[in-house]
Amino acid sequence: ISARARRLPARARTLHAVPEQISADGPMPLHRSMPRSRLLRLLGIAGLVMIVVVALGYLATTTATPPGSTGTVATLEAHVVAEGETMWSIAQAVAPAGEAATYVERLVEANDGSAVAAGQVLTVPVP
Repeated sequence: ISARARRLPARARTLHAVPEQISADGPMPLHRSMPRSRLLRLLGIAGLVMIVVVALGYLATTTATPPGSTGTVATLEAHVVAEGETMWSIAQAVAPAGEAATYVERLVEANDGSAVAAGQVLTVPVP
């Protein structure tokens, strides 16, 4: 017992028991707790928010690829158009066998149009 407690009268040092509130589930704590249904609702909302954040993070890190694309980054080269060359002839020379038609589309897209002239420098995606 501390020096201060020894100086107090005996009745001031007496501890009084606090009666417990008894319910059907047993003794109830002295503090008010959150109802279980509200706690479950908050946990559900927190779970949904976490799922949305993870999904948005995943979508932000992936890139969309056009249909038919392999998803790889194309390497570009420059090509100087010779007299008599067309997009089709350039595509046949560069594209893998049987893919000249789809490669012409890539050439047109990379160069903002299909018009070519001798001496023009084209951007050529390497397959």
